[in-house]
Parts: sequence; C-alpha cells; structure tokens
Amino acid sequence: MKRSDVLSMTLTVSEAAGILGISRSSAYECVRRGELRAIRLGRRLVVPRSAVLELLDGTRTAPTHAEPEAQP
Repeated sequence: MKRSDVLSMTLTVSEAAGILGISRSSAYECVRRGELRAIRLGRRLVVPRSAVLELLDGTRTAPTHAEPEAQP
C-alpha cells in the first residue's frame, strides 16, 4: 500500500481551514479558543479529522480548560 493510498488521520490547521471554509487565521483562532481541537506534536499543530467532524455535526463539547479573565 502506498502512502498516497492512505487517508491521513490528521490535518494541518490550514487544511482544516479549507475544509471548514474559513481563513487560516480564523482556524488558528478557533484552536486558541478551544472551538477546534488540535494536538501539538513537537513543534507541529495538527487537527484530528474527527475534530473537524465533531465541529461540523455539533457534537463538540465546551473546552475543558478555563481561560483567565481579563483584568481591568
């Protein structure tokens, strides 16, 4: 089986953005806010295909970490 015959289990953030029809910067912002699940592998940030499907079908739950509130 050739590498090109295998469907990758992960996408780059740019590839996920293309699938979702949003800009690359918007996709990175979604990752930062926890709306789009991503995994850091060394220096790379990858998006599991399942994360894109979860986002599209509405099964994605709220982020598990709380972001610090802005101080006035």
